[in-house]
Order: sequence, then structure tokens, then C-alpha cells
Amino acid sequence: MGYKDLIIEQMNNNNIKPNNHEGRLIEYLEKFGSITSLQAIQDLGNTRLSGTIYTLKRKGYNFKTESVSVPNRFGGKTTVAKYYYIK
Repeated sequence: MGYKDLIIEQMNNNNIKPNNHEGRLIEYLEKFGSITSLQAIQDLGNTRLSGTIYTLKRKGYNFKTESVSVPNRFGGKTTVAKYYYIK
């Protein structure tokens, strides 16, 4: 079985563990309620939050996405996605 087949099998088995990005994200959302990409990088070490959300959606998890305006480092504003886990 190749690496791609292993990943597909894990996705099909809904294999969520607290020691991977998916498990840590679900635990974080259950504790704090929402997350942005910057929070995912700082708190979880996850630099691909949207990819993790996509994978979890394929496994049947539901999320609400909201666009929020946040300050950027240059004194302006930027819009980012804020994700909420819907049980």
C-alpha cells in the first residue's frame, strides 16, 4: 500500500487522533469555540488550517465560516476566515 492509499484509508476510516492536526483542531474548537489561521499557527503549529478544515469536512464534520476584519502589521485592516465547529 502506497502513501496515497494510506491517506485515503485514514480519511475513509475517520481516523481522528488528538496528536495530529485534525484531532488538535477539534479539541481546540471544543475548548475555545473558534479559530483563525493565525491562531492555528501560533497555538497548534498548523500552517494549513484551511486544508485541515477541508479534510475534516470530507470526514463529515461541519463548520461555519465567517469573514472577520483584523488589523494587519502595517496599521490597516485585512479580512480573514474564522472557523466554528458545528456539532
